[in-house]
Amino acid sequence: MSMGILRWYSPDANFRRAATHRLQEHFSDKSERVWRSTCDWQSQLSPSRPRYGFALNVLMRYMEWSLALYRAVQEHGMSQVDAGEFVETVAVEYYQPVPAAMFKLSRLRSFKRETRVKWIFGIVTRYFFSPPFVHRHLPSDTGLAFDVPEFREHRPRAVGGQSTSKRTQRSPPATMRR
Repeated sequence: MSMGILRWYSPDANFRRAATHRLQEHFSDKSERVWRSTCDWQSQLSPSRPRYGFALNVLMRYMEWSLALYRAVQEHGMSQVDAGEFVETVAVEYYQPVPAAMFKLSRLRSFKRETRVKWIFGIVTRYFFSPPFVHRHLPSDTGLAFDVPEFREHRPRAVGGQSTSKRTQRSPPATMRR
């Protein structure tokens, strides 16, 4: 249990471990070439990834690797549908230790299933939906309640005594200028 959780916090190594295992099964003769192609795609995607809090950055890194693998296996002859299913099997392999550990820990919290599920959802929404998202609890008259992530516009911090209440206009990236 603990090794899987520790591996989660090293997305590059954890993803490689899961992906190379599956690549060797599916592309036995060219798995190294497909992995190099995946790394090339990932290095192109990485600079454009927005940076947020630690937990969200880890999740975004896994998404980035998944997209890179999706593109790489298509480059090497896999259809869109098969590529999606392939990436899904890799994702299950690298993500599986997280919910398994959470369910085991939830049993220490309570024996009641409803209490454990609420506790797990609370952790997930607080952990993964860090800034620019805000955790909100929405009660309901029907007895159901929802914890939802709410997106908040990111405002730059004050620099040199300037107020952050005014919206600042940034010029678009060089690739978007005409």
